[in-house]
Amino acid sequence: MRDVARLYDLYTADEAFVTSSFSRVHPVAEVDGRPIPCPGALTIRLRAQLAALEQSEGEPVG
Repeated sequence: MRDVARLYDLYTADEAFVTSSFSRVHPVAEVDGRPIPCPGALTIRLRAQLAALEQSEGEPVG
């Protein structure tokens, strides 16, 4: 497990996101009222790559 980011790291981040099996890659828009550029280039790229992977490798549900 990676170390938890310090507040300074979040306040000065170029972008931030959280991941989960439900929301996949979700951008973080602000921390303590301080805006973070959202979504950033990495977030956009990860979302696109994950969507492509789900289309090619995922199993249909329902």
